[in-house]
Amino acid sequence: MTSRPLLTVCLAYVAGVALAAPGSLGRWPLVVAAAGLLLAGLGRRTVAAVGGLALLAAALGAARCQLALDRFERQPLLRQSGETRPFVGTVSSAPRPLRSGEAVVELRLERLQVSGGWLPVQGTVRVGGPAAATAPWGRRVSGRVVLRAPRRAGNPGEASPYRRLRADGVTLVGELDGALTDLGAGAVSWLERLAQALRQRCCGGVRAAFRRQPPLLADLLNAMVFGLSAAPVDAALSEACRRAGVTHLLVASGTQVSLLLGLVLLGSAARRLPPSLSWVAAAAAVLLYVLVTGGDAAILRAAVMGLLLFGALASGQDYDLPTALGVAAAGLLLWRPLQVQDLGFQLSFAATIGLTALGLPLLQRLPARWRWLAGPAVLTVGAQSAVAPVAVYQLRQISWVGLPANLPVLPLSGLLVGGGLLASLLGPAGTWVAAPLAWLLRWFLALVGWFAAVPGGFRQPAVAAPWQLVLGVAGGVLMAAWLHGWRPRWEPTRWLPVLLTASALATLPSLWRAAEPTLTVQFLDVGQGQATLLRGPGGRSVLIDAGPRRVVAGQTFDAGADQVVPALLLAGVRRLDAVLVTHCHADHVGGLASVLTAFATDRLLLGELPAAGVAADLERALALAGRRGVAPELVRRGTVLDLGNGARLTLLWPPAEPLHGTGEDRNNNALVGQLVYGDVSFLLTSDLEAQGEELLLRLDDDLRATVLQVPHQGSAGSTTPALLAAVQPAEAVITVGPNTYGHPAPETV
Repeated sequence: MTSRPLLTVCLAYVAGVALAAPGSLGRWPLVVAAAGLLLAGLGRRTVAAVGGLALLAAALGAARCQLALDRFERQPLLRQSGETRPFVGTVSSAPRPLRSGEAVVELRLERLQVSGGWLPVQGTVRVGGPAAATAPWGRRVSGRVVLRAPRRAGNPGEASPYRRLRADGVTLVGELDGALTDLGAGAVSWLERLAQALRQRCCGGVRAAFRRQPPLLADLLNAMVFGLSAAPVDAALSEACRRAGVTHLLVASGTQVSLLLGLVLLGSAARRLPPSLSWVAAAAAVLLYVLVTGGDAAILRAAVMGLLLFGALASGQDYDLPTALGVAAAGLLLWRPLQVQDLGFQLSFAATIGLTALGLPLLQRLPARWRWLAGPAVLTVGAQSAVAPVAVYQLRQISWVGLPANLPVLPLSGLLVGGGLLASLLGPAGTWVAAPLAWLLRWFLALVGWFAAVPGGFRQPAVAAPWQLVLGVAGGVLMAAWLHGWRPRWEPTRWLPVLLTASALATLPSLWRAAEPTLTVQFLDVGQGQATLLRGPGGRSVLIDAGPRRVVAGQTFDAGADQVVPALLLAGVRRLDAVLVTHCHADHVGGLASVLTAFATDRLLLGELPAAGVAADLERALALAGRRGVAPELVRRGTVLDLGNGARLTLLWPPAEPLHGTGEDRNNNALVGQLVYGDVSFLLTSDLEAQGEELLLRLDDDLRATVLQVPHQGSAGSTTPALLAAVQPAEAVITVGPNTYGHPAPETV
């Protein structure tokens, strides 16, 4: 701690920010770390001073983050969620294309029209729609927008779009309703206008040099040189890079900054400039590049660390990479503390930590004659090892081909970035540079396409339990410590009791579950829809419905992939004994194809088969099941599913002859099941409505249940007093999300 006091204080500040950020993973390790610093401070005087400063920095970080959170949550714009409003605002980002041909763009709102007139507001919204594809940057526009709050994570294993967007400074999301009207120049600062002018000049220079080449190649090179924020690429190419594990090559960061600083260093040496002027020139070059790229976390991290390194080299001073990394992290979080939950921030720092703590020590252990050949592979291993836990936790994805893909692609990208910077400077005179660069870009595209298509090379969702992530990170930390010279003093009398105790604590939960068989019922949060997981005491797993799937503003929201599959994986499900489809409505079957893709399934049970074209999501799922050899089974009243150890699910509805002529036949014929285990029972009613409830009651079954899943998301046309009198539930569950149907109805609640 005393050998790197500045690093200790910076890390303490970062820990304080992370501790204050809601939903952060691993708060208890941070508390332990703070306690360790406090205890260390009780030792020697120097240790006490550094420990005290570290605790003060941690408190400052927590306070800074809390202030930023309070300011964000107090925005009046948040209260407009769920409304369709006319608006006036400024287009503050370049459109990002989507696969559907539409785009997503950010608007900095100025006012919204409400019932009492125009309401002044402040905040950024991320909106999509056909009109977003042609939204002009920096212009004030008007139109109509359907506003929504980003979804918050409601299930184990689910990523939180709300937290990620909040870290980006985005308040709400939405969809443009109609065209935009251009009202003239927008409210943007001179610095933003300068950045946009530089961006257009640099990207335009590449396009001019590539005027005889396909536009896709110029767009790709601009993204590699200046980042996706400055030069968005085609959605299909972005997806291929994601699957191949090379998306980081489309993010401006260390490679580009290193090239810039190298050029400045050479120029300064040629001109024999003093160190102070050299550093000013380097800072000016880096600042201009940061403006062009949009100032993402990765480029800001690289800029701070690069300027510290440049200053050390120019003045002949020592440079400590871990301290520079700590200073960069603390500085960025002092400016924008909510970045601690930003994906770009986490991935950038994780990759750099991996390079520093694992990659460089491994490289130094290689024989000198092999370093030039094996160096890229070793450094990639270090970076990917640190990035993998972040990708699994934040993105629920992992690219198994990422390591082999980076080996040929990284050197290629280095050549392309250098050539792209030259092409941007030459502009129309750079056609002689464009030809070889185009050849390299085609090789890049071919490699990315090949690795992206490797069967099983990419997995999403990829879910790990918190203890698995903690163990993985702990293993990486121990490996890094060993590479840096740490050797444990093995004293059996000291370590053996600790290891035995840890092993006992780790196995105790599984032993307890084995000794006490239980029935688990999970009502998953899938928004407006339904998905319920039943796990029997004998280990059998049954899923009832799979939530909705919808396309909004060209973006697909799939509850099966985003919510259901991660929750099932974290629950320990590896195979489904049965999947029940209560009825063919989209909010119950939309995510089914994703579930059947992720899990082998023994039986697929349906209350009805879809009419042609009526339930496209279910038809797609049935086609997938057919390819896997799972034939759908029609079920009716009286079907019993044995969940093991006395737990049984009995279908009480629909009758052998389905109902016809009711207000909503599909809802009134939905599967209704009674789950019983000992003295506890559940009545699972799907979307049954009042007419179906009445006919079910006439069958004179014993419907008493401990828990009632309230029919049809608590609609006014369900849950009659007669049903409640027959069920007499102790608890009730309403599976509901944002909707325009008025669910749940106040009278039902």
